[in-house]
Order: sequence, then C-alpha cells, then structure tokens
Amino acid sequence: MIFCTFFAAIFFAGCSPTKSVVVLLPDAEGRVGDLRVCSSEGEIELDKAYQSVMFDPQSKPGPSAFSMQKQEFVNRFGDALAAEPEMHSRIDFFTLYYQTDSVELTSDSIRSMDAVIVSLKQADILGIYVVGHADRLGSKRYNRKLSRKRAVAMKDLLVAGGISSDRILVSFLGETDPQIETDDEVEEPLNRRVRIVVKRQIKTSD
Repeated sequence: MIFCTFFAAIFFAGCSPTKSVVVLLPDAEGRVGDLRVCSSEGEIELDKAYQSVMFDPQSKPGPSAFSMQKQEFVNRFGDALAAEPEMHSRIDFFTLYYQTDSVELTSDSIRSMDAVIVSLKQADILGIYVVGHADRLGSKRYNRKLSRKRAVAMKDLLVAGGISSDRILVSFLGETDPQIETDDEVEEPLNRRVRIVVKRQIKTSD
C-alpha cells in the first residue's frame, strides 16, 4: 500500500500479523488535513478526524473505511500512541496557480508569492514539500513532465526569496490528483497548480 497524499495529515498505523489500520488524527491544534490511502484494489480518501481504513490481506473486497469516536481510538491504540514521541509540529498549505501550458504563475499567484515567502521566513520550518500538478489538457506523460517543471520552478522561486534549498523536497503528480475532476483534454485553471506543504515547529512554553 502507499499513502498518495504527500504529508497532508498526521496518521497512525496499528498493525498485526494480518491486518493494518490507518487512522487520520487531528494535529495539536485540533485541525484535520486529508489523506488518500491507495492499494491495488483502489483508493480511499480520509478527511475527518478518526476516519480509518483497515487493510486485511484475507479480505477479497480490499480495504474498508470506517469511523471511530475519539474514546474508541484511545481504547484501541492508546498504549501504542503513548509510546510515540510527543509531536510539536503543525502542517500548513499554500496553493499557487499557473497559466495554461506554462511554468508562469497567474497574476493573482504572483501577487501571493511575497506573502508566502514572508510566512515561511517567520516560521520555524521542519520541512517544505513542493508538489506540482497539471490539468488534463495533453497526454499524461506530457502533464507529468509539466508538473515537474512547475514544482522545480517553484522551488527556485522559494530559494530566490531566501528559503534554504536544503529544506525543500520536490514531488510531482501530473494530472493524477486534480483539485477539480474533469474529462480528458479539458482545461481547468484550478488543476494547474503547485501545492506547498509546510511542516512547522510549534513553539511550546517550558
């Protein structure tokens, strides 16, 4: 199995010799991201606290989704969770959009770049993940290359703005993870994008 959403949320896995459970948890401030869990049988998207997916190799239908209450989660996984190091981080997102068939940002996103740079400079950054995307105009192979070019171009902009390149990881998904679902060969401005996923250190008082 693979987790397709790139560091979009905190997750917890409880495993046995035959089963695995993935649970989407809120962060330290109660916020919930989203997580897409993929297997050979398909994919399931989680976007609410304590939503879960169970993988059972002996189950022919494949992974199954279910929801838990917080107390149920604590009862089932509390001992294992208590053994994990305490988390002092949060995840933030920025999304910037591109012109058609281009690595040039839209005028609105150009104006947003300064605010993104300022926000990143003010944060205690643990990691920055830049994920490139494309719409479905053109072949899958072409759009994968275009999404890579967009992600690399965004990394270059961040570095030019004073962000350390050592903290930036680049990924690209082509047309496979659209913000808006469309038919093939359809332009969609909201799918021509780069998503910047930022893992920040949370300041705690002694």
